[in-house]
Amino acid sequence: NRYNMPTACDNVGGAWDGGDAPFFLKIRGLTPTECSADWLRNEAEWCVDERANELRLVANTAPTHAIRMQPGRPQPCAVPYSLTLPLVPTWSETVTEVPSMGPLGVTLSGVLIESTLWAVHNGFIFSDELQYGHALGPRPHYLHYHAAPPPRRGGRPADEDTLVGVALDGYPIYGPLPNTELATLDACNGRRSAAGGYQYHARTMAQVNLSEPYCGRLGGRANNWNLVLGCFHGVVPAPPIFRSPADAEAAQAGARAAASGAMWTSPTNGRAGCCRTSSDGVQSPAGSSFSKAPAAGLDECKARCAALAGCTAVEFNTRSSQCEVHRSPLVAYVALGTPCVCLLRVASPPSPPYPPGEGLARCGDERWFTEEMRLRSTTPP
Repeated sequence: NRYNMPTACDNVGGAWDGGDAPFFLKIRGLTPTECSADWLRNEAEWCVDERANELRLVANTAPTHAIRMQPGRPQPCAVPYSLTLPLVPTWSETVTEVPSMGPLGVTLSGVLIESTLWAVHNGFIFSDELQYGHALGPRPHYLHYHAAPPPRRGGRPADEDTLVGVALDGYPIYGPLPNTELATLDACNGRRSAAGGYQYHARTMAQVNLSEPYCGRLGGRANNWNLVLGCFHGVVPAPPIFRSPADAEAAQAGARAAASGAMWTSPTNGRAGCCRTSSDGVQSPAGSSFSKAPAAGLDECKARCAALAGCTAVEFNTRSSQCEVHRSPLVAYVALGTPCVCLLRVASPPSPPYPPGEGLARCGDERWFTEEMRLRSTTPP
């Protein structure tokens, strides 16, 4: 078509994932669980971890609205994943170009927000169905947006006070401003809030001039087709980590435990992996042993351990639904990459009061996270 389609504007940038064309942020290793042309059950859980300065999301890319099938597009699929973002973003005076293909943020419901550039390339940007998103052409066919998402049923379209999602640098994304306030936005589509914090604002189609070249200001690091973001003003983990379903469960297990004050810790910092002791052929302290039986889930597995004197760890295999209850004095190591959640049982959870910033992780759904972010936005950075 008549639009110039660069892969990157800032030649000093390099590739996001270390091997493809510049600024193509691809998501690999994820597997769809179900696909539908009508409706998918949305799953999204956010955890706020002040100790680690992390926002942790486990979601499945399913929207909270009815699916609108697009011509020539596959059925959207639920694709479980886990994403970790900075809880307190790091401001950078030097802005970073957003990926020209791939995610640049995520909505509160866990649906990914992707670059505007390729939506212009394939013409979807001009569709009346733009706000409802479409499925990615190549597998795993996850649904994603190129603009601010539609409101929940019975809700109002997003405005300047509506929290839409979070950018990959950790700064919040709000709905569009009135035309009279557009001049207050910087090249990245951001501005300071009344409390002094930084936040992005998506734009409406009428507020974006697609007749301008994609590569825009600040040496090309800020694009002119800034329907959601023009650039990142915060430091972005490169590349952001989108984990597999087993990793997702492992990543959130420790956060849920901390949120409930439970007595568990992850030896893998949230990565999937099976516990290994001497019973598995690995040298371990004397007395190492475990029992194995099917379980409905990780919670049932932990309950068995809690009821057993001398239990030191649990392992739940997300592929076979087998629960191992370990009684060894020490789990020798964890086999990373295997489809398990391994948790160590600790003597007792930490007790309040905590030092500043050392509170337990807190977890909840989209509505809880919206309120959590609102409260945090009233505190100056």
